[in-house]
Amino acid sequence: MRMLSEACGHRVSLMTPQRGAKMDLIRLANKNAVEEVERATSREERASKLMEALGRMLGLPRAPGASRPMISPTRGTPILWPP
Repeated sequence: MRMLSEACGHRVSLMTPQRGAKMDLIRLANKNAVEEVERATSREERASKLMEALGRMLGLPRAPGASRPMISPTRGTPILWPP
């Protein structure tokens, strides 16, 4: 909602059905989306893309020339995640 509100310039609210025919359609759409993603990409590619998106959302720095964000559990040498 926040990203849509920022993009539109006004407050946006999302409503999702909790039961009934509309909820059944949402479940079917989610199932189809999962099947399509699994068909189109490998597990590693999906994990890598997820980590990249999370890194961007959290504002994590990137190692020079790396496509993955740097995550460091200590103040020592940063590590790339996922390995």
